Amino acid sequence: MTKEGNLNILETEKTKIVSVMLEEKKNLLNSIADIFLAKGFYKTTMDEIASDLRVSKKTIYKFFPTKEVLLNLVIHGMVFSARKQFRKIVDQDKPAIDKLVMVTDFFLSLFSKINYSIVTDIQKLGPQFWNKVERLREREIYNNFGKLIEQGKKEGSIKPIPKELILRVYISVIQSVMNPDFIVKNEFSIQHAGKMTMDIIFNGVMTDEGKIIYEKLKMEQ
Repeated sequence: MTKEGNLNILETEKTKIVSVMLEEKKNLLNSIADIFLAKGFYKTTMDEIASDLRVSKKTIYKFFPTKEVLLNLVIHGMVFSARKQFRKIVDQDKPAIDKLVMVTDFFLSLFSKINYSIVTDIQKLGPQFWNKVERLREREIYNNFGKLIEQGKKEGSIKPIPKELILRVYISVIQSVMNPDFIVKNEFSIQHAGKMTMDIIFNGVMTDEGKIIYEKLKMEQ
C-alpha cells in the first residue's frame, strides 16, 4: 500500500475516534444536565455525578475540567434545545393564537422540570452566567415571539399595539413572576402561575376575535 493510502486510512480512523468521543461527550453532558436540573448545581458533587452515571470522575474530567464549565455547557444546551423547539412551533402553518398557546405550553412544561435551586445557583455564580441566560432568553423572545405578534396582527387576532411594547411587557412580567422567590413565596405551581400570567397578557393584547379563539383552545386542552 502506498504512503498516501496509509495516510488516508489514518485520517479515517482519527475521524472515527473523534466522532465517537464527541458522541460520548454529548451523551455524558445530556445525562449531567438531567442531574443538575433535578438536584441543583451546588448540591451535586462530581462524586455523585460519577456514581449516578456509573462512570469514573476521570472520564468526566476528560471532557469537562470544572463544574463551572459543565454548567456553562448545560445552559447553552438547554437554550439551544428550547430555541430549536420554539422556532419549530413558530414556523408551523397555523394561526398565531394556536402557536402562542403551543409556545406557552412548551415553556411551562420545560420550567416544571427544573429544580429552582439551579436557577438560584446560576445567579450566585455571578452576573456573567445569569446575564448570559437573560440575553439569550430576550433575544429568542424578540425574534420568535415577535413574529407571532406580527402574524396575529395580520390575522386580526392581536390588537395594533406596537410590537416592542408588547414584548417589553411580556419579558418584564416573565422575569418578575416566573422566578423561584415569587413562586415559592406565593405557593403557586409553575403551571398555575404561568397560565394565569399568560391569561393576563393575552387578554390584554388580543382582539375580541382572538379572545374567542384563545378561550376555545383552552377548553380543548
